[in-house]
Amino acid sequence: MPVIVAAAQLANKDANRIASPLDLAHEAVLRAAADTPSLLDRIDALYCPPASVFAPRTLADELGEMLDVVGPRVTASFSGAGPLTLLAQACEAVINGSARVALVAGSVAEASVKVARAQGIEVVQSAPWSQGTAGRRPLLRDDERREFFGAESAAGVTGPGDIFALVESALAHEAGRDPYTQRLWLGELMAPFTKVAASRPELAWFPIERTAAEISTITADNRMVAEPYPKRMNSFPMVDLAAAFFVTTDAVADELGIDEHARVYPWSTGHCKDVAPPSGRPNMHRSGALLAAVEATMRGAQLGVDEITAFDLYSCFPAAVQLSVNALGLDVDDPRGFTLTGGLPYFGGPGATYVTHAIVSAVERCRGAANERALVVGVGGAPSDFAATVFAARQPSAPWSLERCESMAAVLEAERVQVDNARSGLATVDAMTVVHDRELGPVSAPMVARFADGVRSGACAAATSVARELEGVSLVGRKVRVSERDGRQVFEPA
Repeated sequence: MPVIVAAAQLANKDANRIASPLDLAHEAVLRAAADTPSLLDRIDALYCPPASVFAPRTLADELGEMLDVVGPRVTASFSGAGPLTLLAQACEAVINGSARVALVAGSVAEASVKVARAQGIEVVQSAPWSQGTAGRRPLLRDDERREFFGAESAAGVTGPGDIFALVESALAHEAGRDPYTQRLWLGELMAPFTKVAASRPELAWFPIERTAAEISTITADNRMVAEPYPKRMNSFPMVDLAAAFFVTTDAVADELGIDEHARVYPWSTGHCKDVAPPSGRPNMHRSGALLAAVEATMRGAQLGVDEITAFDLYSCFPAAVQLSVNALGLDVDDPRGFTLTGGLPYFGGPGATYVTHAIVSAVERCRGAANERALVVGVGGAPSDFAATVFAARQPSAPWSLERCESMAAVLEAERVQVDNARSGLATVDAMTVVHDRELGPVSAPMVARFADGVRSGACAAATSVARELEGVSLVGRKVRVSERDGRQVFEPA
C-alpha cells in the first residue's frame, strides 16, 4: 500500500530574496524530510511538474542532480492535473518495487522573476527559472492552436482565462443569470476561498478575507479581465511557491521509524482526458471526462461523496470550481467548503504545480485524524485534462487503485461535436465573453455558436465597437450572423 510519509510547502515572500524554482523546490524537500533525514538518501525516483514551459532542461533533471537521484526523473505535462498523475506514478513505482522511496516536488518563482527584472537583473529562461514575465511566445503554432482550441481559436481566445470565461457564460445562461448577476453570484461562491487563504498567512499570497462585494465589484484595483471575471476571480501566477512530499510503503516507513500518525494514504486516483476542448463537447459547460475521473476515484475508494470530509477543487477560475461541483453532485453552499489552500486566485496559482500544494494541504488535514477523508481534484488543458485522488490517515479496505478511464475515449469521441471554423451564416450562440484591456476597456468579444445542423464555429466581434456595445451583455441563446472577413471569422448580432 503506498503512503505519503513526509510533506512540506513554503512561500518566499521576502522582497529582497531572488530565488529560483530549483532553490525553492530544494528547500521544500529539505523541510519535508526534516523529521526523517534518511529519506534524502533513499530517493529512487523523482517526479516534478514543469517549472517552465521554455526550459531546455526540466526541474526534475535539475533537482535530481542536486539530490543525486540516479533513478527515473519524470516530468508531467503542463497541466493542473499533472501533480495527481505524478503521485499516481509514484504510487505505482513503490507498489511494483521499482522504487522504495519516491519524491514528488514542484515550484515556481514568478515573483522572483519580477523582482529581478525590477532591479535590472535579466534571468535566463532555463529550468531554474519559471515561465517568466516577459518575452513570452506562443506555446503552439497557429495550426496546432486551431486543433487544440477548436472553435475557441477562431474566436480569438488568447489564453485559459478567455476559455473559462466562455464556459462561465454557458453556466450563467443555464442558471438564467445575466453577466452582472452572475458576477455578483460568483463573488458569493469565491468569498469562502478568501477566508481559507486568510487562515494561512505564511503561505497564501493574498491572506485577506474578502466579502463577496469586494470580489465582484469593479474598482481601480479589481479591473475587469474577461466578463464576468474581474481580477480577483483570476488565478494569480506571480508567486514564489514550492511543495514536496515523499511516497513509500508501510514496510519502508517502519524501517525508517516513521510514526504512524505522520502517514497519509492515497486511496484511489481517477484520470481522464477529454478528446476535445469545450467547443467540441455536447455542452460547453459540462465534461464527461471530469465526471468519469471523479466517478472512478470514488469507485476505487469505495466511498460516496457524502463520506468525504474536505475538498480541494481546482479553482483557476470560478468555472473550474463549478465544473467539479457539478460533476460531484454538490451544492454550491456545501458546508464542507471547496478549498484547503485558499484557491488559485488567493493562495496563488503557481503554474502547473498548484496541486502539489493541494496534496500537501490534504496530507496536513488528514494526518493523525482518523475520520478525515479529503478529495483533491485537478483540472488542466483549458480544460480537458482531469484527475482526482482521495486521501485519508488510515488504510483503505481495498487496495490502492488507479483508473485512467481509457474506455471513455470512444464514448467521448462518439459525442464529439463537429467544429468548422470556415462556416458562414446564421447561428445560435453557445458561449461568449467580452475581453477587457487594462487601459482600453472592451477590446474583443470571442464567441462560439452552433449552426442549425449542429456544427459549431468560433468567431470574434466584427469590430472593436461591437465589443464595446456588448459590454455587460450576453448573447448566449441568441442569433448571430457569422462571416469571413480579412481571413478571420467574425460575427455581428442578428
